[in-house]
Amino acid sequence: MKKNYKKEKGTIIYYTAAIMAIILAMVLGLSAILVSQISMVRDMGQSVIAFHGANSGIERTLYEVRKEERGAGSFSGELDSNISYEVDVEVENYEPNPDFNLYKVISKGAVSYSAFEGGSDIARRAIRVQFVGR
Repeated sequence: MKKNYKKEKGTIIYYTAAIMAIILAMVLGLSAILVSQISMVRDMGQSVIAFHGANSGIERTLYEVRKEERGAGSFSGELDSNISYEVDVEVENYEPNPDFNLYKVISKGAVSYSAFEGGSDIARRAIRVQFVGR
């Protein structure tokens, strides 16, 4: 029983090319996933910084209300050259006790950062709080 290998000559090249194409497709797919995940993690870090910027606006509002220097209105501030916040304050009479006010505060934090070579992006986060004060 002698097998005729003449018909099967060169088939190993086709199998090798098919396997290499499959491996290349898997590597390219994994690379695309990794690049998007790295970008998302970087953006998440900037989002946390923007949240802390918004929190600073809330803290400043609380401080000024306790010092009785803050009423309704808007103000803004910077924590760093690329971190800022904007605060909007609404004041209403507090129904259960007319000696107190209900403060509705919205603070928006923003951080600008370099997203890629030569470009920039801005991460924004907002916090809304209500509290009772004099």
